[in-house]
Amino acid sequence: MLHKLGVRAIGLTWNERNQIAEGVGECRSGGGLTDFGVSAIKEMNRLGIIVDVSHLSEPGFWDVIKVTDKPIIASHSNAKAICNHVRNLSDDQIKALAKNGGVMGLNMCHEFLSSDRPVVIEHVMDHIEHVFSLVGSKHIGIGADLDGITTPPVGFEDVSKLPALTEAMLRRGLTADQVRDVLGQNYLRVIKNVMG
Repeated sequence: MLHKLGVRAIGLTWNERNQIAEGVGECRSGGGLTDFGVSAIKEMNRLGIIVDVSHLSEPGFWDVIKVTDKPIIASHSNAKAICNHVRNLSDDQIKALAKNGGVMGLNMCHEFLSSDRPVVIEHVMDHIEHVFSLVGSKHIGIGADLDGITTPPVGFEDVSKLPALTEAMLRRGLTADQVRDVLGQNYLRVIKNVMG
């Protein structure tokens, strides 16, 4: 039914447990996908709906990697090695996401970027460079979450500031092709691969 209504991407949880999976905020059981969740992932793959693992528990993430036969996204998650926040992805998760052909979108929430204050665009660049060092430029995008956060980095308060991030990427030595990948080409590849 959701597919008939035009839904083409679904986030499996929002931090807590639901009928599909356990969210990252659940500490009770350490669970992942439910049996229904496994069926849901298979049906999403069949219908061409993108699976979004942001907010999902780590065991749930690994369950999705085992079950899916399509690229997935972590629409708004950062690198745990740079900022140790429960919502960020470990290096192993980032590598698995890349092996799957997926994309992680960097979240602009200051808590997910750095424990330093103030958080600035250069902190975003630290995450981009870390992901590049792990898996190259083909598995990262922007998932700013500006509609869901109250504390973006200084210099990236709204979407009109996207050119400042583009300039920061170029300053740090990214090529024009790599910048295009981050700004949307990687997501377009996943959309094409999942939706056909």
